[in-house]
Amino acid sequence: MESRTERTKRNIVWGMAGRIVALLGPFVVRSLLVARLGADYLGLASFYTSLLQVLNLAELGFSTAVAYGMYRPIADADTTEVARYLAYLKGVYRVVGAGIIVLGMCLAPALSVLGSGAVPTDVNLQLAFFLYVVNTAAGYFLFAHKATLLTALQRKDVVDKVGLAVTSAQFALQAAVLVGAPSFYAYALVLPLCSIAGSVAVSKAADRMYPEYANANLRALRLSAEDRASMRTRVAGLVVQKASMVTRDSFATVVVSAFAGLLAVARFSNYLVVISGVLGILSVFASSMTAAVGNSVARESRQKNYGDLRVFVGLYASLSIVCAAVLLAVYQPFMVLWVGEEMLEPFGFAVLMVAYFYVRTMGDIRTVYVDATGVWWDLRWRAVAETAVNVVLAVVLVRALSETGAAIALVASLFSVNFLYGSHLVFKLYFGSGLARGYYADHALYAAVGVVVCAVTYAIASFVPDGGWLFLCVKLVVAGCVSLGSTALLLLPNKRFAAAVAFAKKALSRKA
Repeated sequence: MESRTERTKRNIVWGMAGRIVALLGPFVVRSLLVARLGADYLGLASFYTSLLQVLNLAELGFSTAVAYGMYRPIADADTTEVARYLAYLKGVYRVVGAGIIVLGMCLAPALSVLGSGAVPTDVNLQLAFFLYVVNTAAGYFLFAHKATLLTALQRKDVVDKVGLAVTSAQFALQAAVLVGAPSFYAYALVLPLCSIAGSVAVSKAADRMYPEYANANLRALRLSAEDRASMRTRVAGLVVQKASMVTRDSFATVVVSAFAGLLAVARFSNYLVVISGVLGILSVFASSMTAAVGNSVARESRQKNYGDLRVFVGLYASLSIVCAAVLLAVYQPFMVLWVGEEMLEPFGFAVLMVAYFYVRTMGDIRTVYVDATGVWWDLRWRAVAETAVNVVLAVVLVRALSETGAAIALVASLFSVNFLYGSHLVFKLYFGSGLARGYYADHALYAAVGVVVCAVTYAIASFVPDGGWLFLCVKLVVAGCVSLGSTALLLLPNKRFAAAVAFAKKALSRKA
């Protein structure tokens, strides 16, 4: 039987491959969308996507809570209990899919009010939005529960393989449509078709690998009343906890659309796409740790887990510093080559977006421990406060500063409420408030190092002239080398960080 280490490594490999495609594909497709149809169409697509992310809040929590409930019966080889959880999730997802369609239909008449600025005259806002709604709801009506099963069984690599194939096909089809016969309707129609194909493929793979969990075997099973009640409590906390995570960018985009127009949304969302791609790659490392951390929380002392937390934070922060420095060095020249000078934001806006990127990563490892300890319900008011601060600041600042105001709102709400207040609560609930000082001191050190590394990397990379993709590649390599070298130079003398590096080397060399 494969060890957890081997399964984790395999999940990282396929998860990373999928993230890379998800990072590169949108750049090609969005570039073609602007070139063949126009920036207004890009703004419209981003607007629809943001609205659907808000509607998709109906699902948040169920898959995570069900997977959490499956871990014990999977360890005990209790296939009947696992099947009960799966049948429960299947039923919930049917309700979620129906809810998304109903909410989408209710929202459709207000689309012209929510979006401002120039709207493409050849697009029926409601009809195009319906295609996006179907894309979001289709998976829930079909086999989304099978992806949760595979994830709980530590076979997320299967889901990632299917996702890699489907995402690649989606980008290829959208590019072919935009090049051959540009049509926003055809471009949008590709989304639900690929979603349906991916859902069916995941289900077929799960049934082939685990026939005991085929849909026909789930019909007569029902989760106990006690387990359903426990599930509802966990889900309630998860919905509130993760809602603010998913809607951060979406609410900011909707506010920009309402007060600054679709062209502003297109510019703003272009910068967000870059950040989301890099965050997606980093998230592969964080998400792959969840099972191991959960096991450690169950078996080890809180002091031991606190030491592990600081090790993981050091490793993750070093990756974040390098990514932030490279991002700052190549952000603006990349945007010019990708979408043109007319879609370029001021350099100060780029600095704000790099700060937003780094502040987002500051809470990622802490979130792994939140998921492992299941304290979602206890953190509900933190999530509510973050969302409220983000929306209020965005509404106030976007009126005066347009997209820059939205960026400031994101950074301010994330740092003050998510990182500072959220970390305070996690230490109060699990690690112990007295240990928080060391955690904050670590982050202060890494943030200071990050500022120095970003400044040095930007200054040295600036000697590489701008003027095409070749020079951008050279600048990327230079920025990567400088940021890696300067981060190591500044952090390796720190004993705790040196211990974290030693831990990483040992983990990577472990065979089983």
